[in-house]
Amino acid sequence: MLFVEQLDILVVASEDCNVYLWGFDENAMDELRLSVPGGNDMFATMEDDAVTNRVAGFTCKKVLNKHSLCVTGIAMICDVSDDNYCYLISCGADRRLCLWDLHQGSLVGIYCDEAGNEAASEESITDIAYAPSRKEFAYSSADRLVYIRKFSKNVEEWTLVHVLQGHESEVSHVIWNSVCQMWVSGSDDCTLRTWSVKPNYNYLDMVTSVTDTQCPITALTCDVLNGSIIAGLQDVIRVYEPETMKQIQNTPRTPRLREGPPARPGAAAVHQHLLGLQYLDMERVQLQAYRH
Repeated sequence: MLFVEQLDILVVASEDCNVYLWGFDENAMDELRLSVPGGNDMFATMEDDAVTNRVAGFTCKKVLNKHSLCVTGIAMICDVSDDNYCYLISCGADRRLCLWDLHQGSLVGIYCDEAGNEAASEESITDIAYAPSRKEFAYSSADRLVYIRKFSKNVEEWTLVHVLQGHESEVSHVIWNSVCQMWVSGSDDCTLRTWSVKPNYNYLDMVTSVTDTQCPITALTCDVLNGSIIAGLQDVIRVYEPETMKQIQNTPRTPRLREGPPARPGAAAVHQHLLGLQYLDMERVQLQAYRH
């Protein structure tokens, strides 16, 4: 799930093969203004109608439906310096990569290889992330690999830049750590791997590390302030220092999170689990990690 601030929409990937775009209910906002004496004048004085938006709530604006199996990941690509464009890449268990124009809520294209096949990997795609500084996106797969492609508005120009190899089981998660300029991947082989590459350098100069977590990765994110890597591991949340991958914190999850997916959840369940991890525990964990 992603919130696109530029468009005030919430993007939600679902196991029912769809991507849902939720936005503020404009009709309810208008009714709210009219129902309050002097409402138009009152709300006009409030910045961006923030209060009206919160009261009116969200409604489903669009349903994006080009996947044939559950949608396992979404990545947002927005650039205010280039025509203020805002795109979304979705990936799924069907091995498809779809590019969407979020302004229009429409499909731009589906990636195909030279033979015309829509499969972007050998097995199901499990996650996707975008690196703005390199204008590249990476997606992990059940085939134990992480694929990195150059982003373009034309899906035919999604050139394969590199393939990250080393995991011995399904790669369930991949993220871009913008603070440390590195890709981070998590796998069912009970390891976290970092793939660090300097700006404007190619992947031949990449520096890698492997961290044994002793159990599969069920959620993965990073602190946007100090780059700390935060991983969900069944019944705990661990925080790692990004340069050395030294564990700096070990936090038990809440009972609510323990009621989530099993030890080896499906891709959609993992996605829901990640949402719970981010919104229930991440703020507390990140603040504590930052103090270290």
